[in-house]
Amino acid sequence: MENLSETTKVVVGLLTTFIITMPVWWLYKKYFIDKQLEKIAQIFFKMHKGILLNDYSTNRVEASKFRSLDLDFYEKVSNKLSSLKFQLIGDFENLINKNLKLPIDYFFRLMISDDGKVKSVCYQLKDKNVSYKIIEFTTETANGTVLITSNSKLTSKLEHPKEILYEFLYTDITDELLKLHLARIKKIETIGNLEVLKVVDLSELTEQNKRIQNKIRNFRMKIDKAIIIKELNKFALTNLYSRTNSIEKIADRILELHKTEILKGSLSDKEIES
Repeated sequence: MENLSETTKVVVGLLTTFIITMPVWWLYKKYFIDKQLEKIAQIFFKMHKGILLNDYSTNRVEASKFRSLDLDFYEKVSNKLSSLKFQLIGDFENLINKNLKLPIDYFFRLMISDDGKVKSVCYQLKDKNVSYKIIEFTTETANGTVLITSNSKLTSKLEHPKEILYEFLYTDITDELLKLHLARIKKIETIGNLEVLKVVDLSELTEQNKRIQNKIRNFRMKIDKAIIIKELNKFALTNLYSRTNSIEKIADRILELHKTEILKGSLSDKEIES
């Protein structure tokens, strides 16, 4: 080194530093990315697990206790539907959210149309970072086909069993969403010649919800990597490093968590019987 020029010494020094620190930086970056991917996988799996374990156990709640939510939204939707002869059933919370300790404020308002053909649910999902205000209409037919019309961006990104015909409409206007749903009912009644089942009270609504949940649960229980990747792509996780490779890793991790829970017995066949 003594015979080298000052410039050469600087270059050699920089190369040495690069060679020494590069593995450390690579390990740090890999650790950071892997940690991020694990967090995403855990979030998706918790959502997946919530769907699988959901037996639609609910509690009646007082809307006034949910002060962090936009209660005016609930009132606006229910007032509009009341003017269209929908009957208010009540406000409820889903117990699975409490059991899984999901960090969200949430309750849903349940209504049914005067002819019993349409169930209406409105709710706000809110955590520290985001808020979604959702309006959803559901109708079931005698052959098991289910129509769901919703403005939920989250649900629209999920795959659904073939018996559930899901349609997303980007709107926060109750009338527009209901108009689309009623048009879909008319179509299956006239063209599809399907009989629409009617529900008249909470007990019938609960039984209907269980039938629909069983369809979703059985579909999710058999979910494969291709479906998971399709859903992850819909969520457009463009900020991930080596995006394609990362999504593959997340899908593999979700399936691994899924199999682990099955082995532990928390997602047993008994719990997902139709």
